[in-house]
Amino acid sequence: MIAKVTAPDLAQDVAGAEVLLSRHQEHKTEIDTRADAFTNFYATGNTLINQGHFLANEIQDKIRVLEQRKHLLNDTWERRKIIYEQNLDTQMFKREADLLENWIVSREPTLQDGKLGESIPQVEELIRKHEDFEKTIEAQEDKFHALRRITLLERAFQRQQEAELAARQAEKERVEKERVEARKRREVQRITDERRREGERRQGQRDLRPGQEMNGGIEISDKPTSVVITDQDLQAPVILVSNLSGRNSPVDTQNPDPVESDYSLARSKSAVIDFQSLRLPHETADSPIGLQKSSSISSLFGDRLNRKGDIKRAESMKSDLKKPKRTPSFTTRRRTQSFRKLQKLEQLDQLPPVEIQGILDRKHELQSGGKKAAIRSWKTLYTVLCGQLLCFFKDQDDFVASKAATSPIIIFKAK
Repeated sequence: MIAKVTAPDLAQDVAGAEVLLSRHQEHKTEIDTRADAFTNFYATGNTLINQGHFLANEIQDKIRVLEQRKHLLNDTWERRKIIYEQNLDTQMFKREADLLENWIVSREPTLQDGKLGESIPQVEELIRKHEDFEKTIEAQEDKFHALRRITLLERAFQRQQEAELAARQAEKERVEKERVEARKRREVQRITDERRREGERRQGQRDLRPGQEMNGGIEISDKPTSVVITDQDLQAPVILVSNLSGRNSPVDTQNPDPVESDYSLARSKSAVIDFQSLRLPHETADSPIGLQKSSSISSLFGDRLNRKGDIKRAESMKSDLKKPKRTPSFTTRRRTQSFRKLQKLEQLDQLPPVEIQGILDRKHELQSGGKKAAIRSWKTLYTVLCGQLLCFFKDQDDFVASKAATSPIIIFKAK
C-alpha cells in the first residue's frame, strides 16, 4: 500500500491533479477498510502474550513492527495528500494565469490599431468599440484579483519560514537562559564556598586552645612548633627551668653537654613566658645570673641548654658591666606605650645584647584597653629577646635591617 501511495508523480495540469487527488482518496478508503483486521491482529497478539505463549517475544516484536508500519503508512498518506492539494491549487492558479494572459494577448491588436477613422461614423464606431473593450476589462477584473491570492504552496512555505524563525528564536532564548542559569549557579556556588570557608574558620577558632597575647604576656596554643637556635644564640645566662609539675630544675654547669642547636616547641597547656625574677649583672658580682621562666620556657627551648656557653655568657656579662653593649635600635611604624614605658625604666638606657632569638608563633587576641584585635590569627615571627624587651620581625633579614614587624613587648615583671 505504501508503494501505491507513493508511486504517482505530480500532475502538470488541473485535470491530472484532480484525478490524482481522487485516486489518493480511494487509497485512504482502502486503508480504512483494513482497520478491523489490524484491530483483531493486535487483540489476538496481546491475548497470546498475556497467556504466556512461548513465542511471546516474537509476537510482541511483530505487533510493534506492524504498528510502526501502519503509522508510517498513515503519515505518508497525510503528507502526500497535502502535496497533492498544493499541486492542484498551483495548477489551477497556472490555468487562470494562462487564460488571462491569452486574453490580454488577444486584445493587444485592438489597442495597437492605428486607424482613427476618416469620417464621423467611423470615429463613432471606434469610440463604441473602445467602450466595449473597457467594459470587458472591468468584467475580467475579478479574475485578475484572484491571481493575487496566496496559493497553498506559498502558504505552506510561509508557515515553514515562521516555524524556522520561531525555532531560531527559541534556540536563542534557550542559550540565553542557560547562560543566566550558569551564572546563577556559579554565584550560588561562590557564596556557598565562602560560607563554608567562613564556617570552617570559625570552627577552627572554637577548636583552638585559648591563646592570648596581652601587654607582654604571650600564650601559645598546644600545637607543636619548632624553634631553631644557633650556637651564638645559646650564649645566654644560666636559667632555672620550671617544668609542668611546678618543680624547678637548675641547669647543671659542672657537666656541660654538647651544644644542641635545634629545640622543638613541646605541647603545653599554656605556654606563657613568665619572668618572675630577673637579676641584672650589676646587682651582684658573685651570685649567678638568675632568670626564672615558667613552664612554657621548657617547651620553647627544650630541656637542656649549652652549659659551657651559659658559663661563658655569664662571665662575659660580668666583665662587660662597665662597658655594656648596645643592641641595634628597632624601628617600628608607630610609637606605642611600650616604648614610653621603656624610657621610664631605669638601667635600660644601655640595652643588653641579644639573649635568645628564634621562630615563634604569635596570636594577637586583645589590644590596649581590652578590645579585641581586628586580626586574630596565628603569625610566624622571628622573635628576639633583648634583656627585658621581646621584639618581633618577619624574618632574620628584617632583624638585621632593624625592621620590626610589630610593636615590641616589655617583659619586666611579667606574670
